[in-house]
Amino acid sequence: MGPLIAIVGSASPQREYDPQISDAEMVISAAETLGQELAISGFRIAVFSSRPDFIEKTVVKGYLASGRAAAQSVVVHGRFGKDSDFAEASEFRECFDVRPDPGADWEVGYYRALLAVDGLVVIGGGRSAFTAGLIAISRGIPIIALAAMGGAAQRVWRRLHGEHQLVDDEDISSMAAAWTAGSASRLVASLRRQHDLLADRHRQAEDDQRRAGRRETVGLIVGFILLLLALTAIPISYAEPPGTALGISALVGAPLLAGACGAIMRNAFDDTPRWGRTVMLGTVAGVVTTLLFLSAQLTTTPDVLTTEASRRLLFFVLPVGFISGLTFDAVYNRLRAQDVSFASSLGQPPKP
Repeated sequence: MGPLIAIVGSASPQREYDPQISDAEMVISAAETLGQELAISGFRIAVFSSRPDFIEKTVVKGYLASGRAAAQSVVVHGRFGKDSDFAEASEFRECFDVRPDPGADWEVGYYRALLAVDGLVVIGGGRSAFTAGLIAISRGIPIIALAAMGGAAQRVWRRLHGEHQLVDDEDISSMAAAWTAGSASRLVASLRRQHDLLADRHRQAEDDQRRAGRRETVGLIVGFILLLLALTAIPISYAEPPGTALGISALVGAPLLAGACGAIMRNAFDDTPRWGRTVMLGTVAGVVTTLLFLSAQLTTTPDVLTTEASRRLLFFVLPVGFISGLTFDAVYNRLRAQDVSFASSLGQPPKP
């Protein structure tokens, strides 16, 4: 089914408009022509009243007269037992989709329906038409407002420039131009272009979200693999005699891997993940924190790396590396606050 476009507005000679509608007959004629073009372009329309003082009645007339109206392509939102008495309903019954509102307050159903449409056409109109235009602008959906004919449509049009990402300068000019034989086709083409642009943006956003999801999944898998590799340092340390190059490499390298793992886990919680930067910062934080921790142990026990105690150190440095990678911003904040020429650990420097 085609996109659903809400039709709002009026051009009654008995009403006052701001700005005033100068030629109500031209507005009625333009509305009928727009209805025809909307049907030809495959749009569905949502209307709210069959009363003659509202523009929907004329748009529906032109829409059905085009001979291109599909089944249930005219969606009627109106009060129960009212607002749906269109003259064409008996002849084109299959084209109507009547959705009566059980509520007594017409405004509730009116504004609720505006939140579900795919676009908006404003022709003339007063307060409710102006509000409908503001809703469409805030939702960022396709919109055309016949500014040249006055009424709320002109006030909505004035709001479009710079406030609507789908409407370009050419659209603005088309809406403000004097009505001619080709105006309806140009305006409906503008509506179609806006709709296609919005659909492309939605598809792009969905593609970006899927790619981000895949990157996150791959990142978490890599993080898990790094954790497993870090844990292999434990059996390696017990398989090698204390003090060997391999054993010391495992003692220093394991926190490096754990820090990278912690950074990857942290990245999964960020709103705007930056995998490369985060992993690098987390890895460095894990290594530096571990080296500071080991330096503190060497200060008190100089031979700790050549004894059985070096194996037990792994059970400390692995969590230290992981937590440092997970909270690398806090680590760097503390490092910047340290006088590292006196620091023996991440704690306060010793007193002289």
